[in-house]
This record gives sequence, C-alpha cells and structure tokens, in this order.
Amino acid sequence: PGFLNATNINQLLILALPLIVAAIAQTHALLVGYIDLSVGAMISLGVVIASFMIGPGVSFGQVMLGIAVIIGCAVALGLINAGLIRGVKIPSIIATLATMSILDGIALNMRPSAQGIINPDLVGLLKTSIGPIPVAFIVVALGAVALDAWLHGSGSGLRLRAVGFDDRSARRSGIRTTWVRVRALLITSVLAGVAAFFVMARAPIGNAQIGSTFALSSITAAVLGGASLAGGRATFIGSAVAAILLALILTVLPYLGLS
Repeated sequence: PGFLNATNINQLLILALPLIVAAIAQTHALLVGYIDLSVGAMISLGVVIASFMIGPGVSFGQVMLGIAVIIGCAVALGLINAGLIRGVKIPSIIATLATMSILDGIALNMRPSAQGIINPDLVGLLKTSIGPIPVAFIVVALGAVALDAWLHGSGSGLRLRAVGFDDRSARRSGIRTTWVRVRALLITSVLAGVAAFFVMARAPIGNAQIGSTFALSSITAAVLGGASLAGGRATFIGSAVAAILLALILTVLPYLGLS
C-alpha cells in the first residue's frame, strides 16, 4: 500500500516515459538489423539545447524555435548516421559510436556542469496528468499500439520486416531497401529527440550526461520486449512494456532499501 499509490504510479510512469520512447526508437533500428548507440547522446544534446533556448520566461515562439532546433538536430543526426552506414559502409555500431562521441563532446562543451533551468511551463505541460496517469503516457502508449498495427498489418510494415529479415531477398522483390533503412535511422534519431523532452520533465536542468544510460537501456528494453538483434522481428508494444518493467525495477529497489 505504501508503494502502489497515485503519486508513486505517476512518478513511475514519468520515469518510464523517456525510456519507452527511446526503446521504440531503438526498435526501429533493430528491425533493419542496426544498433544505434547515439540515442542517448541525442537525448543529452536535446536537454542541453533546451537549457539554452527554452529557459524560464521565454515566449511561445522561442519555445517552438527551441523544439524545432532539437528536432532539426535529430534529423541531421539520422542523415549523418545513414550516410556513414549506407554510404561509407561503416557497421552501425561503429558509426553510431562515433556520432555518440561527437554529440557527447558538443553537449559537454556547451554545459561542462549541470546548469540552466528549462521552462517550467513546458515541464508542467509535459507532466499534465489525468488522475495518476500522465497524458503524455497515454499518447505514447497509443502511439506504440498504432506502430504495431502498422508494422504487422500494412504493406509498408511488411517491407520493413522483410528488409531486416533478409535484405537480399527483399531487394530482389523490388523493395527499396536503402530507403527503408535510411527511414528507420531517421525515425530512430527523431524519436530520440522527442525522448529528450520527457527527460526534461523528469529533470528540468541542462545536463550533458543525463542521456548516457539510454543507449544500452533502450537496447535492453527493445530486446526484452521481443526484438531480434538480427533484425526483422520486433514489437513496439513489447518494447514499451519492457521499458515500464525496467523503470519499475529501478523504482522498487531503493524503496526496498537495496542498492
């Protein structure tokens, strides 16, 4: 009874939200047989950018500009990753390790220490709840359901799974495999940028290292939720449920007095 109350449930779901979005992002990469280690660095960079551009007292236009810059950086990251992986033929784990290091360096250069308060109105909007359930969680959960319906019930989703399962056969079937893979990397990076906003809701301060754990935890959640590291098989709902489970474990351990 001391743990399962409205406040704790609300805090648990807010804690889980960025990991859910990061896991869904990583699932897109895993579906085509890639591993994107730059997810966490994009989250950190997004939070750092927000600490400069979306501070207290800024206008609505400035907030929207800050959001656009973060998403724009995510799109640029996706295109760079795609260029390195598909153009230069560098393995995804090496290419994204490189971009992760570069983004971490940029973020640390901008914020050597944690500082810069993020707009409280934006944070409050992200934490808006209906009872103990954050509205953002409802939106993300519905998004996971919609993505699974698309993945398993549409021709486009079938093509995505086909490319990840057997690239050569998919190409011989007339599927534009390069576009499918580039699109997956773009979606992964953009969703990582979106996850940055939910990290802000949890800790509204510019911190260049706040996303460092998300690279591995997003892979863990995706695989725990049913994704294959070889590509071609995954479920977005499974990734979301696994992310909640991981957040629950992180919440329960200190509550039980365990490290």
